Amino acid sequence: MTLVYGQSRAVAEWVAAQMPHIMDPPADCAAIGVARDGVLIAGVVYHNYFPAYAGIEMSIAATSPRWATRGVIRELLAYPFVQLGCRWVVASVEHSNTRALRFNKGIGFVQRGIFPDFYAPKRHCVLMSLPARGFARLFKKAG
Repeated sequence: MTLVYGQSRAVAEWVAAQMPHIMDPPADCAAIGVARDGVLIAGVVYHNYFPAYAGIEMSIAATSPRWATRGVIRELLAYPFVQLGCRWVVASVEHSNTRALRFNKGIGFVQRGIFPDFYAPKRHCVLMSLPARGFARLFKKAG
């Protein structure tokens, strides 16, 4: 597994292509890809950064669950928590995406609310957040 840095636009476009019903590539973002044999299999896009509130939103897409090792997750989350000094990260997940909901909860995200019909009729948004202390616990476990 290789992390792809310095190609934010390409990674953001790839992530958006995996979920065209949810997002367009943000104009102002940072993105990190995860490649296997030179092919992207996952990517995370950081957007809607609020420096005054020390928070950022992230969007993740993947074509394989094999990217999600503890070390890769830790490196991807180091960008907002270590480099930017964020106190929280927010993610929105479609309510029917049980795999993403389970993954997010597994790494410490907490459900904060549900927005009915957010993406389309009967396609609800689950808003989740990960506080910095959640990242610290994940990092400690990997230790």
